[in-house]
Amino acid sequence: LLFLTRVIVRLQKENMRMKAELKREKEEIQSLQRSAFAQQKLLSLISHHIRGPFQFVLRMSDLLSNKWKDIQEKERNESVHMIRNSLDEMDRTLRDVIDWARRKQEGEENSSSVMQSGDIVAEEATFLASAARWKEIQIMERVDIDAPVTVDKGALHLIMQNLISNALKYSQKGQIIEVFSEPYGLGLLSIGVADEAGGLPEDAANRIFSPAGHEGSSGTLEEQGTGVGLLLAQDLAEQMGTEIQLISDEKGSRFFLVFPTSTSQG
Repeated sequence: LLFLTRVIVRLQKENMRMKAELKREKEEIQSLQRSAFAQQKLLSLISHHIRGPFQFVLRMSDLLSNKWKDIQEKERNESVHMIRNSLDEMDRTLRDVIDWARRKQEGEENSSSVMQSGDIVAEEATFLASAARWKEIQIMERVDIDAPVTVDKGALHLIMQNLISNALKYSQKGQIIEVFSEPYGLGLLSIGVADEAGGLPEDAANRIFSPAGHEGSSGTLEEQGTGVGLLLAQDLAEQMGTEIQLISDEKGSRFFLVFPTSTSQG
């Protein structure tokens, strides 16, 4: 009887050891999966947010290369200036993406700061200005409310960059893209992008944030895309405690995020 008791105790200890080992292995596998997912998201963010400015630089470089002798000096200088601006945009975007990825990998909380909504609009409205000029599209500012909001500046820039890039992609020559800040009820405001690109069909609008219903499409000048940009932007928005909302009709689309003003939070 004593021998059987010792055997049972030993088996119980071995069973506990094996359970602990399995738990540790499971946690290691989950950690590897999270790491692989983070790396995949990082690559998706980099490829998506760099593609637009990079395509513009390629087009402008081809234009200068093929028609250098036919272009007047003033136009040459303007083209070189637009290329430089696009490279600056790519540099800022790359730094924002890498900073976001580093913070997530190290488990840091969102880097929140208080900004005036008017300053956000003014800063983001300059993004892709060179590409907009090339397509002869205006990017305009509208600030109906200028109030402090708490945001992750880098993440918000990536979101707004995606929204402006999409609006520019589907807009026609002569149309206007509006970057705005406006009231959204008591103690709330919205920051977003509106276009005149004709809006989305109801079925497309309903599935635009669904991974299963997403696919890339070409812009008005055959700009290419993967169709994942809005999904990534929505993920960034949710990490800030908000979400991208959409209102679309036959005139165009409005993508926006809603924030409580910092004064109302206090």
